[in-house]
Amino acid sequence: MAKFIYCGIRPDGRRIEAEIEAGDSDAAARQLSSSDVIVTGIRRKSRSLADLLHLPARPLKGQKVIFFARSLATLHRSGVALAASLELVASQASEEDEKQVIEAVRSEVMKGKSLAEALRSQAPAFPDLLSGSVEVGEASGALDTTLESAASLLERDEKAKTDLKSALRYPAFVMLAIGAALIVLLTLVVPKFAKSYAEMGTALPLPTVLLLWVSEMLIHYWYYPALGLVFTCAGVWRWLQTEAGRRRMDAMVLSLPVIGSLAAKSLTSRTCEIMRVLSAAGLPVLGALEMTGRTIGNRLVAAELADIRNAVAGGSDLASRFRGSRVFPPLVAELISVGERSGALEEMLGAAADYFREQTDSQRKRMTAMIEPTLTICLGLMVLGIALAIFLPMWESVSLYRGG
Repeated sequence: MAKFIYCGIRPDGRRIEAEIEAGDSDAAARQLSSSDVIVTGIRRKSRSLADLLHLPARPLKGQKVIFFARSLATLHRSGVALAASLELVASQASEEDEKQVIEAVRSEVMKGKSLAEALRSQAPAFPDLLSGSVEVGEASGALDTTLESAASLLERDEKAKTDLKSALRYPAFVMLAIGAALIVLLTLVVPKFAKSYAEMGTALPLPTVLLLWVSEMLIHYWYYPALGLVFTCAGVWRWLQTEAGRRRMDAMVLSLPVIGSLAAKSLTSRTCEIMRVLSAAGLPVLGALEMTGRTIGNRLVAAELADIRNAVAGGSDLASRFRGSRVFPPLVAELISVGERSGALEEMLGAAADYFREQTDSQRKRMTAMIEPTLTICLGLMVLGIALAIFLPMWESVSLYRGG
């Protein structure tokens, strides 16, 4: 199937330019003949570099998805037809790829598909959470509510990512500056001291020998560590593309000291929040567990949710299965148990999500506050080590001279 760009005029006189997939231009024209658009031109879409290299499609940016969901919810609540709503949202798109994706969704809806099916047809442009929420909203008749809930959840996720990037920006800059200073020191400064050491003719202490060896490697054999780093990164990237690699990496993240605790709290909050949104939209517990597992973003947690779902499908209650979980804290099971007994499961899931979100934010702030002094101490120790390695031979020579 090839992609074609068509231009046309709607019955209201408005011009449109959108994308369609077909075997050839004639097939595209036949598809469009059943629509309400008067086609004025069809051309084959030029293939991008990503298409030529068979690179996977990229998802839309988080803020774009949030804007899409909120705009669609507002228009749907106002009584605007779905196809017209999608057209209006596409007209507000600031980037061409975003506009084409939304137009493609509208085209699928015009063919008779549901909005959820149309969103999934454009994967991975839209996250599974959005398409799943839309599916529930269409079935329950509360599409605008589920769109708003999904947008709020996506907005919180986007804020968490922004906060994390902001927290890591300063340490990354410091590490980059330290790395550049080390390279300059080892390639320009240390070699000058090496000549002085050679003239001394004395045995050098071990720290100095190691420092000179590293300097020699960087100056004359830099391509070996560079190639090693490139191949290592490529190997790790390929490994992470496999299901086993992703599962192993997700498990490793949760097992790391400090970071693992932060990730576990964040995943717990996200799990509870997604289940609350889906339950509030009318999705049964089994469906909410399945959808949460598909959208949670961690394969270890997804496997745990699949086990819980299978147990609940077999007759077990939800709280007892969360109580025996290897991933979720006991507090989640207690809150779910209260929710099941009182009939307020959505409220208890929301309370759990809020609690663990606050815990995540608090721990993230503490970690951020610790980064600067930790980097300062590490930098001081590194400078001390290099200074000792450089000046130890000189001090020993002075000592021998005085002793002689």
